[in-house]
Amino acid sequence: MRLPQKSEPSDNRWGGPWVALAALLVLAAAVRLVGIRYGLPFALLNPDERNIVPRAWAMTHGGGLDPHWFEYPTLTMYLLAPFQAWHAEPSYLTARLTIVALALGGIAASWWLGRRAYGPAAGFVAAAAVAVETTYVAYSRMAVTDVPLTLGVAVALALMVSGRLALGGLVVGLAASAKYPGVLLLAPLLVAGWGQWRRLGAGVVLAVVAFAVTSPFVLLDLGQAAGDAWRVQRYAHTGWLGFEHDHAAPIAFTGRLWDGFGPALLIALGGLVVAFVRRNRADLVLGVFVLVYFANLVTLDSHFDRYLLPLVPALGALAGSLRSLAPVTLLLLVVPFTWDVRDARDLTRTDARVVAHGWV
Repeated sequence: MRLPQKSEPSDNRWGGPWVALAALLVLAAAVRLVGIRYGLPFALLNPDERNIVPRAWAMTHGGGLDPHWFEYPTLTMYLLAPFQAWHAEPSYLTARLTIVALALGGIAASWWLGRRAYGPAAGFVAAAAVAVETTYVAYSRMAVTDVPLTLGVAVALALMVSGRLALGGLVVGLAASAKYPGVLLLAPLLVAGWGQWRRLGAGVVLAVVAFAVTSPFVLLDLGQAAGDAWRVQRYAHTGWLGFEHDHAAPIAFTGRLWDGFGPALLIALGGLVVAFVRRNRADLVLGVFVLVYFANLVTLDSHFDRYLLPLVPALGALAGSLRSLAPVTLLLLVVPFTWDVRDARDLTRTDARVVAHGWV
C-alpha cells in the first residue's frame, strides 16, 4: 500500500504555496498602487510614457498598428492599446494600471522560476525579492517597456529550466518584442538546449516567429527601425547627460543593484558563485544569463537603473537556491521594502510642476 506523501516543510511553513504567493501579491499590489496617479494628467514619472501611451491610444482610434517609431519594439504598445479603446484621449492611469498587472505577473513568474529551479522555498524567496526590489517597484507604476521585458525574462527562464525549449524560445521572442535586449535570452536557451539541436532549432524559429508577429513593423520598416534602434544604442554606449561623473560601468551597475536589493544582494551573488560550482541545468541557465546580460551592461556609459531589471528574477532565484539561508534572505528583504514605503510616501505629494501648471 502506498503511504501518503508528506508535504514539503516549506509549504507547511507558509500555509501552502498558493496562500503565501497570494499574500505576497496583495502586498506587492498595495505598494505599487500608492502613487500610481503621480504627476497626472501629465506623464511626469517617466518621459517614455509620452512616447508609448499616445501611440497605443492611436492604435485603437484609427491610427493603425504601425507606430512609425522604433526606439522600442511594439509589443508593449499592443498590450496597452486595447485598454485605451474607451478613452477620448490617452489615459496614462489606465496604462499604468495595466503595467501594475504585468508586474504582478512578473512576481508570480519569478515564484515559478525559483520553484522549478530549486524548490518551493526558493520560489517564495525569488517572488519576495522581485516583489520588493526597489527599481522593479518604481517601474511597475510607469507605462514603459521594462516591466513587460522583465516578465518575459522570468517566464522564459522558467521554461528553459523546465526543459521546455520550444515554449522557452517562443517567450524569448516575446521578451525581445517588449524590449530589444530580450534577445540576450538566446544565450541561456543555447545552454538549456545544448546537444538537443532539433529542439533548440525549433525554439529559435519560434523566437523569430513570435517577434515577427508581435513587432511586425520592425521588420516591415526595417530601415527606420534599424536607424531608431542604432541611435538609442549609440546614446547608451556614449552616455547620456547625468552620468559624466559615474564610476566605471561594473561599479556603477553593482551600486544600482545594491540600491534595488539592499544586503540581500550578497546572498544572490553567493548563489551565483555556488551555481557555477554545482552546474546543474538550472544553475547554468540562470548563471549564464546573469553573466551574459551583465557583460552587455558593462559596455554602456549610460547607467540607468532600469537596465538591470531583467536580472532581478534570476538573482532572486539564485538567492533562493541557498535554502538554508532562506529565512535570513527574507529578513534582509525588509530593507528594500522600507525603501519602497519611503518612495511611495513621496509619490503621494503633488508634483510642483502640476501645481505650477494649475497656477498658470
